[in-house]
Amino acid sequence: MNVVRVSRASLLATLLENREKHEREYTVARKGWLAKLSDAASSLVSATSDESGLYAGTATAKEFVDRARTRVAALAPPRHHLDAYERAIRMAEMSQDEVVELDAGSFDRLVMDNWEWKQQFASTTAAYTS
Repeated sequence: MNVVRVSRASLLATLLENREKHEREYTVARKGWLAKLSDAASSLVSATSDESGLYAGTATAKEFVDRARTRVAALAPPRHHLDAYERAIRMAEMSQDEVVELDAGSFDRLVMDNWEWKQQFASTTAAYTS
């Protein structure tokens, strides 16, 4: 089956549910990211005054700064994709059709919540929620 006809109301309800779930996951991941970022910053501050910390074993202050930058840069912030949901929701709200045709790709994204960015989003959020 390459095309499916779905009720606009059902599609809209699914989109709203998927958006809400995405926003919850993002919010939890962002809190986790901020906590890890804060921990990294705190450990860097304490390491500057502790000879056994990150500064120990580095030949120069530049090496220490480079190590600190690398550590903080490794904490990529989670990114939300709420705009993709908002666009689809708005389209469904504005449609005058009570039945909407979706091809397989659109069905996979809009109903099954399998977007092109979903795997990257899941791996990034998992890094801050586990």
